[in-house]
Amino acid sequence: MSVQIDAYIEELERSLRSLPKADKEDAVKEIYSHIYMAISSGIDEQTVLSNLEPPTKLAESLIAEMKIEQARENPKIKSTIRAIFSTVRLGILHVFFVLFPVSVLYLVQFAFIGFGIVCMFVVPSMILMDNGFSVELLKFGFVFLSFFGFGLLLLTLMMQFTVWYSKGVLSYLLETLRRARKPIL
Repeated sequence: MSVQIDAYIEELERSLRSLPKADKEDAVKEIYSHIYMAISSGIDEQTVLSNLEPPTKLAESLIAEMKIEQARENPKIKSTIRAIFSTVRLGILHVFFVLFPVSVLYLVQFAFIGFGIVCMFVVPSMILMDNGFSVELLKFGFVFLSFFGFGLLLLTLMMQFTVWYSKGVLSYLLETLRRARKPIL
Protein backbone atom coordinates (compact mmCIF):
# COMPACT_ATOMS: atom_id res chain seq x y z
CA MET A 1 0.00 0.00 0.00
CA SER A 2 1.04 3.60 -0.41
CA VAL A 3 2.42 6.02 2.14
CA GLN A 4 -0.90 7.93 2.16
CA ILE A 5 -2.91 4.83 3.01
CA ASP A 6 -0.41 3.85 5.71
CA ALA A 7 -0.68 7.36 7.16
CA TYR A 8 -4.49 7.09 7.10
CA ILE A 9 -4.37 3.74 8.94
CA GLU A 10 -1.87 5.12 11.51
CA GLU A 11 -4.11 8.13 12.18
CA LEU A 12 -7.10 5.80 12.55
CA GLU A 13 -5.17 3.66 15.06
CA ARG A 14 -4.25 6.78 17.08
CA SER A 15 -7.86 7.92 17.05
CA LEU A 16 -9.02 4.52 18.30
CA ARG A 17 -6.62 4.51 21.27
CA SER A 18 -9.49 4.57 23.79
CA LEU A 19 -10.68 1.14 22.63
CA PRO A 20 -9.36 -2.13 24.02
CA LYS A 21 -6.46 -3.48 21.95
CA ALA A 22 -8.45 -6.37 20.42
CA ASP A 23 -11.36 -4.11 19.38
CA LYS A 24 -8.96 -1.55 17.93
CA GLU A 25 -7.13 -4.22 15.93
CA ASP A 26 -10.43 -5.63 14.60
CA ALA A 27 -11.64 -2.19 13.52
CA VAL A 28 -8.36 -1.34 11.79
CA LYS A 29 -8.25 -4.74 10.05
CA GLU A 30 -11.81 -4.26 8.80
CA ILE A 31 -11.09 -0.81 7.36
CA TYR A 32 -7.80 -2.02 5.89
CA SER A 33 -9.56 -4.95 4.20
CA HIS A 34 -12.14 -2.59 2.67
CA ILE A 35 -9.34 -0.40 1.33
CA TYR A 36 -7.45 -3.44 -0.01
CA MET A 37 -10.57 -4.86 -1.70
CA ALA A 38 -11.34 -1.50 -3.34
CA ILE A 39 -7.79 -1.15 -4.67
CA SER A 40 -7.66 -4.75 -5.88
CA SER A 41 -10.95 -4.23 -7.74
CA GLY A 42 -9.25 -1.53 -9.82
CA ILE A 43 -10.07 1.69 -7.96
CA ASP A 44 -7.01 3.93 -7.68
CA GLU A 45 -5.68 4.86 -4.23
CA GLN A 46 -6.54 8.55 -4.49
CA THR A 47 -10.19 7.75 -5.20
CA VAL A 48 -10.27 5.29 -2.31
CA LEU A 49 -8.79 7.87 0.08
CA SER A 50 -11.13 10.61 -1.11
CA ASN A 51 -14.15 8.36 -0.53
CA LEU A 52 -13.15 7.56 3.04
CA GLU A 53 -14.22 9.64 6.01
CA PRO A 54 -11.41 11.42 7.83
CA PRO A 55 -9.81 8.93 10.25
CA THR A 56 -10.82 10.87 13.38
CA LYS A 57 -14.47 11.04 12.27
CA LEU A 58 -14.48 7.35 11.34
CA ALA A 59 -12.92 6.51 14.71
CA GLU A 60 -15.64 8.48 16.54
CA SER A 61 -18.26 6.55 14.64
CA LEU A 62 -16.64 3.18 15.35
CA ILE A 63 -16.21 3.98 19.06
CA ALA A 64 -19.85 5.07 19.33
CA GLU A 65 -20.97 1.91 17.56
CA MET A 66 -18.97 -0.26 19.97
CA LYS A 67 -20.39 1.58 23.01
CA ILE A 68 -23.89 1.05 21.69
CA GLU A 69 -23.21 -2.65 21.14
CA GLN A 70 -21.82 -2.94 24.70
CA ALA A 71 -24.92 -1.24 26.08
CA ARG A 72 -27.17 -3.57 24.08
CA GLU A 73 -25.36 -6.58 25.54
CA ASN A 74 -25.43 -5.16 29.08
CA PRO A 75 -28.42 -2.78 29.33
CA LYS A 76 -27.61 -0.83 32.49
CA ILE A 77 -28.23 2.86 33.10
CA LYS A 78 -24.53 3.77 32.95
CA SER A 79 -23.78 1.95 29.69
CA THR A 80 -26.96 3.28 28.05
CA ILE A 81 -26.16 6.89 28.96
CA ARG A 82 -22.56 6.43 27.72
CA ALA A 83 -23.85 5.07 24.43
CA ILE A 84 -26.21 8.01 24.03
CA PHE A 85 -23.46 10.55 24.72
CA SER A 86 -21.10 8.78 22.33
CA THR A 87 -23.47 9.73 19.50
CA VAL A 88 -23.15 13.47 20.13
CA ARG A 89 -21.56 13.90 16.72
CA LEU A 90 -24.96 13.13 15.18
CA GLY A 91 -26.12 16.48 16.51
CA ILE A 92 -26.86 17.98 19.89
CA LEU A 93 -30.59 18.17 19.17
CA HIS A 94 -30.59 14.46 18.38
CA VAL A 95 -29.06 13.70 21.80
CA PHE A 96 -31.78 15.72 23.56
CA PHE A 97 -34.53 13.90 21.68
CA VAL A 98 -33.08 10.60 22.82
CA LEU A 99 -31.63 11.54 26.22
CA PHE A 100 -34.69 13.40 27.53
CA PRO A 101 -37.15 10.47 27.16
CA VAL A 102 -34.60 8.02 28.56
CA SER A 103 -33.95 10.29 31.55
CA VAL A 104 -37.66 10.70 32.20
CA LEU A 105 -38.12 6.94 31.94
CA TYR A 106 -35.37 6.29 34.49
CA LEU A 107 -36.84 8.92 36.84
CA VAL A 108 -40.26 7.28 36.54
CA GLN A 109 -38.65 3.91 37.22
CA PHE A 110 -37.03 5.25 40.39
CA ALA A 111 -40.38 6.73 41.44
CA PHE A 112 -42.03 3.33 40.92
CA ILE A 113 -39.25 1.67 42.90
CA GLY A 114 -39.86 4.13 45.73
CA PHE A 115 -43.62 3.56 45.55
CA GLY A 116 -43.06 -0.19 45.45
CA ILE A 117 -40.87 -0.05 48.54
CA VAL A 118 -43.52 1.99 50.34
CA CYS A 119 -46.21 -0.49 49.29
CA MET A 120 -44.14 -3.51 50.28
CA PHE A 121 -42.64 -2.39 53.58
CA VAL A 122 -43.75 0.98 54.93
CA VAL A 123 -47.55 0.67 54.67
CA PRO A 124 -47.71 -2.83 56.21
CA SER A 125 -45.32 -1.72 58.98
CA MET A 126 -47.48 1.32 59.74
CA ILE A 127 -50.60 -0.86 59.94
CA LEU A 128 -48.74 -3.25 62.24
CA MET A 129 -47.51 -0.42 64.49
CA ASP A 130 -50.96 1.20 64.68
CA ASN A 131 -52.84 -1.96 65.53
CA GLY A 132 -50.17 -4.07 67.21
CA PHE A 133 -50.13 -7.81 66.77
CA SER A 134 -53.62 -9.04 67.45
CA VAL A 135 -56.53 -10.85 65.89
CA GLU A 136 -57.25 -7.60 64.06
CA LEU A 137 -53.92 -8.02 62.30
CA LEU A 138 -55.23 -11.11 60.56
CA LYS A 139 -57.95 -8.96 59.02
CA PHE A 140 -55.24 -6.87 57.45
CA GLY A 141 -53.47 -9.93 56.03
CA PHE A 142 -55.13 -9.40 52.70
CA VAL A 143 -54.12 -5.73 52.74
CA PHE A 144 -50.51 -6.70 53.48
CA LEU A 145 -50.45 -9.18 50.63
CA SER A 146 -52.19 -6.75 48.29
CA PHE A 147 -49.73 -3.92 48.91
CA PHE A 148 -46.76 -6.26 48.74
CA GLY A 149 -47.97 -7.88 45.50
CA PHE A 150 -48.90 -4.55 43.91
CA GLY A 151 -45.50 -3.05 44.74
CA LEU A 152 -43.68 -6.11 43.43
CA LEU A 153 -45.76 -6.10 40.26
CA LEU A 154 -45.05 -2.40 39.64
CA LEU A 155 -41.32 -2.91 40.15
CA THR A 156 -41.19 -5.89 37.80
CA LEU A 157 -43.25 -4.25 35.05
CA MET A 158 -41.32 -0.99 35.17
CA MET A 159 -37.94 -2.73 35.08
CA GLN A 160 -38.99 -4.87 32.10
CA PHE A 161 -40.38 -1.84 30.28
CA THR A 162 -37.15 0.09 30.89
CA VAL A 163 -35.02 -2.75 29.49
CA TRP A 164 -37.29 -3.01 26.45
CA TYR A 165 -37.29 0.75 25.87
CA SER A 166 -33.50 1.03 26.32
CA LYS A 167 -32.95 -1.70 23.73
CA GLY A 168 -35.19 0.18 21.31
CA VAL A 169 -33.30 3.45 21.86
CA LEU A 170 -29.96 1.70 21.38
CA SER A 171 -31.16 0.03 18.17
CA TYR A 172 -32.35 3.41 16.91
CA LEU A 173 -29.00 5.03 17.75
CA LEU A 174 -27.05 2.25 16.06
CA GLU A 175 -29.13 2.47 12.89
CA THR A 176 -28.87 6.28 12.84
CA LEU A 177 -25.12 6.08 13.34
CA ARG A 178 -24.69 3.58 10.53
CA ARG A 179 -26.80 5.68 8.16
CA ALA A 180 -24.83 8.83 9.01
CA ARG A 181 -21.49 7.14 8.32
CA LYS A 182 -20.05 7.53 4.85
CA PRO A 183 -20.03 4.10 3.20
CA ILE A 184 -16.67 2.41 2.86
CA LEU A 185 -16.32 1.49 -0.79
